[in-house]
Amino acid sequence: MQSLTPEQQLLLRLLVMEFVGNAGHDGARTQLLAIDDGGWDEFWFAWRGPTDDQDDLFYYRVHGERVLLELAWEARNHIHAIIRDPLNDYGEDWLGLHYAENHPDMSAIMEEVREQIRNSEEESP
Repeated sequence: MQSLTPEQQLLLRLLVMEFVGNAGHDGARTQLLAIDDGGWDEFWFAWRGPTDDQDDLFYYRVHGERVLLELAWEARNHIHAIIRDPLNDYGEDWLGLHYAENHPDMSAIMEEVREQIRNSEEESP
């Protein structure tokens, strides 16, 4: 296992803050405080892929007590990204909160999608 340099630790913190910041100001602030309590120095970082300037597929994962984030570039036009709080998996609907705070015009569309999902689950045997 290799320790991160101070510069790498700063970059890791900025990366986590970028992901968490997608939740909106209040949600992000609350989550960052929880991450602070869990300790920034207790993070694990994993990387799969090239480490030079090659334009190639990659995957990374950041895991701490109060945050888990992953980004997987799986094809030239296909990227998966996720962030969650391992101690609050069934907590806030972060994406829904983000849409409500930052894209109010999308809230009605998201509610329609949720309704369609509920209806399809009820119809499934």
